[in-house]
Amino acid sequence: MLADAFDTEPLPRAAFSNPAGRAKALRALFTVMLEDGMRFGRVHFAYNPALVGALVWYPPGAYPLPPSRHIRLMTQYLRMAAADILGCIKFLRALAVLNRVRPKQPHCYCCCLAVAFSYQGRRVGPKLVAHFLYEVDRLRLPSYWETQKQSSVYWYRRLGGCVLHEGLELFHGGPRTWTVWREAQQANAAP
Repeated sequence: MLADAFDTEPLPRAAFSNPAGRAKALRALFTVMLEDGMRFGRVHFAYNPALVGALVWYPPGAYPLPPSRHIRLMTQYLRMAAADILGCIKFLRALAVLNRVRPKQPHCYCCCLAVAFSYQGRRVGPKLVAHFLYEVDRLRLPSYWETQKQSSVYWYRRLGGCVLHEGLELFHGGPRTWTVWREAQQANAAP
């Protein structure tokens, strides 16, 4: 579901131009993200009754991954590279830029939000984000995330976020990226 949901997103489309290679690379990428997220971060799923959405986030200090965790995930990285080596290089360049601009202050990082195509517009994403924000507010920690969709920035602002970087270029010809920071807020009732 995650690979399918991200197949049409700006960053994967710009990095992995071959549709077949992109599909394989995204499956390997999300295998990495879920394996690591379930072990060192948090993963929230939405079902109805099948999987219709997922949000992966990390508490302070758990992201970016240290070398030992990259080594543990090497098999999936090799699958990504085999699917589209040039796309992987572009994607890694994008991650390097994002890691350079990431705030140094401890925060919770919303790494990935995906909603199945058939459930987009049915408030699955907002419900997952509400659950994430409830947890980080309960922990009294700020949160941080990125988007390549300018339309999402308005939504994040309504949630209390402020843009740190606007229209950041991750690699030549790649999509522009906005980074968003949200200070911890008073925790409300559970969503």
